[in-house]
Order: sequence, then C-alpha cells, then structure tokens
Amino acid sequence: MKPQELQRVKFLMENREYEHYPVSMREFVENPDYTDQQDAPRPFNKKLLIDVFDSGDFNNLGAYEEILYIAGIGSGKSFVSSIAIVYTVYRLLCLKNPQLYFNFAKGTRIAFINISKSFNQAKDIVFGEIKNRIDNNKWFQTFYPPDTRIKSKIRLPKNIFIVPLGS
Repeated sequence: MKPQELQRVKFLMENREYEHYPVSMREFVENPDYTDQQDAPRPFNKKLLIDVFDSGDFNNLGAYEEILYIAGIGSGKSFVSSIAIVYTVYRLLCLKNPQLYFNFAKGTRIAFINISKSFNQAKDIVFGEIKNRIDNNKWFQTFYPPDTRIKSKIRLPKNIFIVPLGS
C-alpha cells in the first residue's frame, strides 16, 4: 500500500464519523478528480481558498468562521464563492451522517443558500457555477450525483440542498 493510501485508511479508522477521506482544499483545486484544470482558480484566488480552508483545525474547515471578500468586477468573487460552497458540501458528504456530526435533529435538511438581488441573478451566476462544478466533478458523479429531476435547486444525498434565492 502506498503511503498516501495508508494515511487515508488510518484517518478513516481514527475518525469513524467519516465515510470518505476528505482532501484538503489544495488537493481539491489541483486534482482533476475534483476540479477540472480548465476550471482551476487564478493564482490569487487559489491561494486565498487554500489559506482560508487549509489553515487551522481541519475538522472545522479552517480557522475562519466568516470571510468578507471585496474585490472589483471580474476578479472572481462568484468563482471563489462557488468553489468554497462546493468544497464545503463535499466535506459534508464525506461524513457518514452530517446531521449527527453537527448534533442536528435526524432528518434535518442542510441548505446552502445563494442570495442575490433577483432570483434570475442568483440562479444564473453563483448557482450556475456551483451546478457546473458539481456536474463536472468526478467525485460527486461517482459517489453523490445530484438529483437530475430537480432544476430549481441542487438536491444531494444526505439531505443536503443548494438553493438560489432572490431578495
């Protein structure tokens, strides 16, 4: 067994709440099984994502609770948001039971909500990028493909949803 495979097996044995070994944000944005090379973030945004998610406590998705990203038009704010949401959803799906892990009631829905000025803007921009990332992600398609019958939101296994809303 390769050292990396051994590390993953050891992690899963020591962390029984996980069903899948969760990769770091660095691997998530660099490995084509998670992010297609064509969809890789620009160097600054890649560094930002890695700094945010790969710092601090791995089990708490990094050292930050809130992040405010202010930048100009075309800087990649929506792009970064879509990667951050998809990675967070990925990490939840790596858990055997996300609701139990967070002490939520059994059957509780976990929803990621993308809000914009209008429903169309919310659906067309960040939600569209999120959907594209999940649809083109080998890991999601192998283990947890979304329900393709629903177009207005993304419905994933383990009662996880991604929803666009307009103010």
